[in-house]
Amino acid sequence: PRPSKSKNTMHSPRPIAPIAPAVIDDEDDEENLLDAAVGDIGRWHGPPSAHAVPETVFQAASGPAYQDEAADDTEPLLAWRSPGEEGGQVRARRLLAMDSASHRFDAASATQESGERHNKRKKEGGEKENNQNLWGGAHVAPKATRPRACLNARPHASSTSGMGQMWARRGEVCIWLGLAVLSMVWTYRAHDAHKHTLVRQIRPGQRIRWAAHYLASSCDAQGKFRYLARANGMHHPEAHSYDLTHHAWVVSSLAQYCLYEGSGADTHSAAHLNDVPLDVSDVLLRSATYLVTHLRPASESEGSTSLSPSSLSKTMAEAVALWKPRTDGSVEAHCHGAAMALSALVLADRAVGGGVVDLRLLRSLGTFVVEMQQRNGLFYHTAVVHPHRDLSKAAPAAVFEGQTSHGGLASFALLLLADLDREHIDTYRMPGSSWLKPAVRALMGTALEDERMRHYKVQFRTPSHHWYAIAAAEMLRHDAPYLNRSTLPDWYVFSDHFGSVEWSVHDIRTRVTQHTARLLQGMLTHYELLPRQHHEEVFELHGALTSNGEAFLTAQRLRSMHAGLCMLPQRRQEHTDISPPDRDVQREHEMLRERLERAAKKAAAYLSSLQVTYPDNPAFGGFSRARVQMHQHISERADDFNGRINEVRMDTVGDVLVALIGNRKLLLAQAAHHNLRHHHLAAH
Repeated sequence: PRPSKSKNTMHSPRPIAPIAPAVIDDEDDEENLLDAAVGDIGRWHGPPSAHAVPETVFQAASGPAYQDEAADDTEPLLAWRSPGEEGGQVRARRLLAMDSASHRFDAASATQESGERHNKRKKEGGEKENNQNLWGGAHVAPKATRPRACLNARPHASSTSGMGQMWARRGEVCIWLGLAVLSMVWTYRAHDAHKHTLVRQIRPGQRIRWAAHYLASSCDAQGKFRYLARANGMHHPEAHSYDLTHHAWVVSSLAQYCLYEGSGADTHSAAHLNDVPLDVSDVLLRSATYLVTHLRPASESEGSTSLSPSSLSKTMAEAVALWKPRTDGSVEAHCHGAAMALSALVLADRAVGGGVVDLRLLRSLGTFVVEMQQRNGLFYHTAVVHPHRDLSKAAPAAVFEGQTSHGGLASFALLLLADLDREHIDTYRMPGSSWLKPAVRALMGTALEDERMRHYKVQFRTPSHHWYAIAAAEMLRHDAPYLNRSTLPDWYVFSDHFGSVEWSVHDIRTRVTQHTARLLQGMLTHYELLPRQHHEEVFELHGALTSNGEAFLTAQRLRSMHAGLCMLPQRRQEHTDISPPDRDVQREHEMLRERLERAAKKAAAYLSSLQVTYPDNPAFGGFSRARVQMHQHISERADDFNGRINEVRMDTVGDVLVALIGNRKLLLAQAAHHNLRHHHLAAH
C-alpha cells in the first residue's frame, strides 16, 4: 500500500506484507481472494465497527472485471467499509490499477510461506492453530494475548515463558523475603524494649515526675543544678555557665512540685515505669542554701571594694539582693532577680515545713523589692550603686534605671511574704501590711495605667506578661487571706502611694479581674491568629502559643491561662439572679473560659511532645527548647535559634514542670465538675 498521508502514526494503517502473485482463473476465485484479504485486514485492525472506517486494500486486482474500472484511476488507495452493505461483507469500491501480468498470485508459494510462519509461532509457544485456511492451506495467526505484568513477559507470549522468568528470579525474591522477615523481627524487638515510649501513652502525672526527677538528679552536693544539656545526650559547650536567677526559678518549681505531691493529688505509682513520687526535700535544702550564700548587701558583694556601708543609704545598706559588679566599679541588682529569689525561698520554706531560711533575710529581700517600686505602683528594672570616691561629698544614692516588665513577679513575691510574715493586731492575725499594700498597689497601678492609656485612645497594647495573671490569681484565691474580711479589721484600707485614693475590696477584685481578662483575651487572640500549623494536629507546632514554638514562652503563657481559669467563673445555665450589666460580664467571662480551656489543653500537649522520654538519655525527663527550626534566610537570630533548638535548660524544665502541674489540676477539676453534674442530673 501507499504510505498514509496522515502524520499521526497512531492511527495510520499497518502495512501488510506483499503477497506473492497467483493466477486467478475466474471471477469466483477472484472474489474469494478478495474476501480472504479483507479477513486478514480485520485480524490486524479488530472487528468491524458500526461506523465507516478505512481499510487497506491489497494489490490483488488484475482480472478483466476490474482492470477497465481502475485503468484511469491513480488515487484510490483506501476503500471504505460501510455497515449497510449486503451480507456484512466488505467490498472494495476502488482498486489500484496495475499491470495484471506482474501481479499474478502463486498459490503454492503463498501456502508454503504461511505454513512456515504458523510453525514458527507454534514453536514459540503460541496458541492452538486456527482451522480457517487462506488460499489453499494458509492458517490465521493465533489470537494475541495481553502480557502479564507480574511476570514481565513479552507481548503475545504465553504464561509458560512468564513463569520461567519468575523462577529465574527466585534468588531476588528470596532476598526480599529475608529483608521483610528481618524488619518484622526488628520492629517487634523495638516495641518490646520501649513499650512505654512507642506503645503505651504516657500519663500526665508521670511526665511531671520525670521532669522533677531530671532536676533533682542534676543537683550536686553544693546545691547547683545542671544548667545546660543536649536533648540528644551530647555535651553542651556552655554547660559550665550558670545563672542565679534561673537557679531560683528551679528552686521555686521544685517547691511547687513538693507541695503538689504532698497534697495527695497523685496517688498513682508504678516503679517499673519510673512513675513513683519523688522526695525532693533534701534537694530543696541544698539548693536553697546555695542561693542564700549568694544573697548579700551591696557593700559585701564581689567587686565592690570601693563601697562601704557608710556610702549607702540606710535602706539599701540593709537590703540584700543578687548584686553583680560592673566594669566601672559600681554594682547592680535587678528587681526580677530579687523577686524570684524571694518567692523561691518562701515556697521552699512552705514545702519543707519551715526553718529553711531566716525570716530576717526574707524581710531584707522584701525591703529591696519595695524600694524598687515607683509612686504609680510600677517597678524599676535595675538598681545601681556607684562607689563613694570623694569623701568630702555626701555618699551617692542608689540610682534606679528602666522599668521592668516583671511587675507581676514582684507582686507575687510580696504576697507570699505577706502570708508568711503575719501581723497580730488585737484578735486579728492579718497578712503583713508592709508587703500586702505594695503588692495590691502594684496590681492596681498596672490596671489603672492600662485604663488611662485606653482612655486617651493611643496606640497601646496591654503587656501580656504572664506574672500579672499569676499574682492576681494568688490574691483572689477563694481561701487566700489577702482580701478576706475575716482576717482584716474594718478600719483596714488600701490606697495609692499618696493616700489620696482609697480602694475597697470590691473595687480591687473588679479592676484586677477585668485587667486579667483583657490580658488573656489579647494572648488568646495572638494565638488564634497564628498560622494553621499551630491549630491542626498533623503539624509539629500544633498547640504552640508562640510563632516559633519556644517551650519557655509557651509554658509561661500556659501558666497564666491556668491562673485565669482559677479566677473566671464556671459556665451557668441561667443568669436570672444577676443584674443586666453584670450578666453581660458574666457571659463574657464564661466564653473566655471556654477559649482558655481549649487552648490550654493544646499547649499542654505540645509541651509534652518536647520531653525527652528515653531512659538511657542523660537528659531523660527534660524538655528541649523547641521542635521546629526557623528558616535560615531570615536573620542571624534564626541561626542562633536553630543551634540551640535541642538544648535542655534548667529554668525551661522548671517552668514546664509547673505548667504541667497546672494542666493536671485543670483536668482533675473538669472531671470532678463533670461527675458532680452527672450525679446532680441523676438525682433529679
